[in-house]
Amino acid sequence: MLDVFRGLAQSWLAKIGMLVIGLSFILWGVSGYLFNQGVSAQVVAKVDGEKISSSLFQHRLQQAKEQYAHVFGSETAGKVTKTPAFAQQVLDSMIDDLLLAHEASALHLQVPDSALRAKIVAMPVFAENGKFSRTRYDQLLKENGLTPAQFEAQLRQGMLLEQLQALPQILATASPQEAQQVWQWSQEYRDVSVLTLHNEQFVAQVHPTATEVDQYYQAHKAEFQQPAQIQVQYVVLGKKDFADELQFEAQIDNFKNLLFSSPNLQAVAKQYHLTLEQSGVLEEGKAGAGVFADLAAVHLAFSAAVRAGKNSSALRLANGDLLALHLVHYQPAHAQNLQVVEKQVRSAVLQQQAAELRLAKAKQLLAAARKEQSIASWKKEYSAEFVHYPELSRREAHAVSSMLLQKIFLTAAPENGKISVGSVENSSVSTLYAVARVILPSPDLLNPSVRDEIQKSLAEQRLRLLSSAYLRALRDQGKVKIYQGNLRQAIG
Repeated sequence: MLDVFRGLAQSWLAKIGMLVIGLSFILWGVSGYLFNQGVSAQVVAKVDGEKISSSLFQHRLQQAKEQYAHVFGSETAGKVTKTPAFAQQVLDSMIDDLLLAHEASALHLQVPDSALRAKIVAMPVFAENGKFSRTRYDQLLKENGLTPAQFEAQLRQGMLLEQLQALPQILATASPQEAQQVWQWSQEYRDVSVLTLHNEQFVAQVHPTATEVDQYYQAHKAEFQQPAQIQVQYVVLGKKDFADELQFEAQIDNFKNLLFSSPNLQAVAKQYHLTLEQSGVLEEGKAGAGVFADLAAVHLAFSAAVRAGKNSSALRLANGDLLALHLVHYQPAHAQNLQVVEKQVRSAVLQQQAAELRLAKAKQLLAAARKEQSIASWKKEYSAEFVHYPELSRREAHAVSSMLLQKIFLTAAPENGKISVGSVENSSVSTLYAVARVILPSPDLLNPSVRDEIQKSLAEQRLRLLSSAYLRALRDQGKVKIYQGNLRQAIG
């Protein structure tokens, strides 16, 4: 990837025209790397040895937040820009800028003084009455805390970055013919036959022996364990036990302290005039009844403290009440004897052996269809499970699953009167399909404006992919280190 881009850059990239960049980008897009004052000692990242300081990152993050608020409004910005993901995106963009700057330097790319002057003179932000104004230029830079030398150095750096950022755009093209192919691909119909084989169709053909059942049980003992079981006493302290919510909240710490200092729940129940209740048998990882319909309460029941015979911590339930538990009886998970679970084991062996027959049959039917170029045997042998779709499309999928539909339309179109066959497998079903014909719409039906939109969309998608791949390649070859502790501290 880098070899392709570097080859382009060294051959003729310096000759292409620059894309227009606004003053706002120059003032915050690459600024700081060259002229940052008062850099903090903390470093949030290093790129090939060059540091991104905490203060510079915070400055850039604040500018990004302000721009986001300007575009989307303060309410939306407040929700989005507070997330760690937003801060990480800002840091990633700073890292990408440095990687591109280093790449431009390695390629010896240059921006001539004449091109720099032409860029500045052409910027509308510095114009008065349609012409460049030196007075406005100096004034605007001063308002943004920049000297002409600083601004021009940053602008030159930005123009260098643009040369590299333009490389993917040069490669990301799409032709009208490709747009037409994509349109035909999206509108095509296929003549498809589908055969579905289930394990149940083969169960009657298998008869597991006692030895096979025992062997399966020995190999899968963990699947036939009796899960851990527990019974607990519990109390619930809620707002209903107090005159108002403030009194309830004021007692929460006392309630927690009493749980910690008491050997059981009797003293806790007596102190707050609570009813001491007992759960039914609870199974680990499985919701129970009442307060134990909340899986968090079940997890609390199986906590180490409860199993050790201590009072649990206080769990805040969904309605705001507090739940506390104490052990009555605990039974660890244990393997069940084969005699107890023989029916379950035999059923599992039946399914396994039926699946083996199903897979073998599916393989046989596919091989026969490829060799004979016919699916007559599919319909003859399994007519009830055979379905013919003379005009299946992506838009009219009928009852075909999305996974099967994808496989069908990725299968090569049949040639010279032959059929294309394939299958989709899961643990209990084999789905065989045969494509007999592909019907493409006439290119004459494609509206030129639709074709242009598809062509534009293809180019945009390729640009995104190439840009991402280019930056990924730079990261892979560069040395990028992020100091997560300093980053978290900088984000606040």
